[in-house]
Parts: sequence; C-alpha cells; structure tokens
Amino acid sequence: MTPLQRIREDPQKVRDMLAARGFDAPLDRILELDRKARDLRAQVESLNAERNNALGRRGRVHSCILHSCIVHSCIPIRAQLPIAKRRLYLSAPT
Repeated sequence: MTPLQRIREDPQKVRDMLAARGFDAPLDRILELDRKARDLRAQVESLNAERNNALGRRGRVHSCILHSCIVHSCIPIRAQLPIAKRRLYLSAPT
C-alpha cells in the first residue's frame, strides 16, 4: 500500500500516527490535491477515449462529408486534451 492510499483510506489514523511522532502534515490539502489529480486523470482518459473513438470511426467512413464532420468533432477534444494534461501535471505534488 502506498502512503497516499493509506492517507485516503484512513486519514485520521495517519494524523494520529504523525502527531505521535511529532510531525504535522497538511493531510487535507494532500487529499484535496489527490482528488483533483484523480479527476483530471479521469478527464484526460475520457478525452483520449473520445478522440480515439472518433478517429476509429474516421477509418470506417467512406463519405467525405461524414469524414469531415468526424474530424471536426475532434477539434474541441484536441483543444481540451493538452489543457487537461497540463492541469494534471501542474497539480502533481512535488
């Protein structure tokens, strides 16, 4: 079990353990950042899946008009994906 998993599962126990050793850690902030990072990872995965699905349909399309519509439907995803990845990178604790 990773330390982050332990904090997620029982933050009060971790707080008590740290207090017994004379340490103070911002566990609420850690949990908040962890939640944000998990949400952003899910968003990135969802956008990747949506993009891959649209690109997969593109390979099966014979109509130029339909092909163009599918490609254009990926444009918002292409714009959102780097933003979501950057947010995820920036939210990672250092």
